[in-house]
Amino acid sequence: MPQLMLGQLAKSIAGRDKGRFMVVIGIIDEDYVYVVD
Repeated sequence: MPQLMLGQLAKSIAGRDKGRFMVVIGIIDEDYVYVVD
């Protein structure tokens, strides 16, 4: 899995936001992050 950093742009690949871009605003652990659109 790619390394994510705060402020990084990420693209949603599933769910109702599929295809939308998000910004990483928090890192919970190696599997979960907080994002904002």
